[in-house]
Amino acid sequence: MRILVVSEDPRVLDFVRSSGGPEPEYLPARNGLEAIRIADDQTPQVVIADETTEPFGAFGLARELKQLAIPPRVIVILERVQDQWLAKWSGADRWLVRPVDPFGLAEAVRTPAAIGGIA
Repeated sequence: MRILVVSEDPRVLDFVRSSGGPEPEYLPARNGLEAIRIADDQTPQVVIADETTEPFGAFGLARELKQLAIPPRVIVILERVQDQWLAKWSGADRWLVRPVDPFGLAEAVRTPAAIGGIA
């Protein structure tokens, strides 16, 4: 499985790696614009996007990725529970609110059919 991790913070990539184990291939991107280029080229199955990534953040990225010929599943890491409506509006498949439980993140990556948030 190829997972694109979008965050300005390198600790997010480390956290995702520690939650998912060594088997997936992790592709890092610093922002949404870079992520779109990588997604076009590498076709990840899952994108995990940090809400606070600038200048093109997780919500705009989710909407753009859902327009691709083969759209990936998108998981958004939210800063606050109040932003769940934005995650739903953006077309994200799943969203998790900080602090993110590593088991919840691993479950969100493994479960393609579920749509919604994990508090």
